[in-house]
Amino acid sequence: MKLRDDQAQLKQEMLIFERGGSGRVGCTFPRLDVPEVDPVEAWGEDAVRGEIAGFP
Repeated sequence: MKLRDDQAQLKQEMLIFERGGSGRVGCTFPRLDVPEVDPVEAWGEDAVRGEIAGFP
């Protein structure tokens, strides 16, 4: 079958999330090389928002 210039050949490819597998990860980041800082101590009480209910 010959395709015309205005026709495209369609491929049946899996979606990106279908190509993944159990245990696979997209990327890994190195461990932080700076110490943890308490935001309230660094910026002050009025510049830091409190916890949000149900937010991870």
